[in-house]
Amino acid sequence: LASETRIDFKSALQELLARRGARVSYEVTAATGPPHRRTFEVAAIVDSEQVGAGEGRSKKAAEQVAAEEALRALGG
Repeated sequence: LASETRIDFKSALQELLARRGARVSYEVTAATGPPHRRTFEVAAIVDSEQVGAGEGRSKKAAEQVAAEEALRALGG
């Protein structure tokens, strides 16, 4: 369930990694469904290692989920 306050996980992850001297990139790993109802799967990559994965109705939404997972994995 999404919380009332919208947290920008991508920004939070970028800030965490900036302090560590690392960068994150996002890679679409899959896009399924018809063009008007596409579902995207995105991987968050840090130092060429996948640290999070997400799924969403848009690339941006999937990136947010991947960033949230990556934050948890990295102890952010």
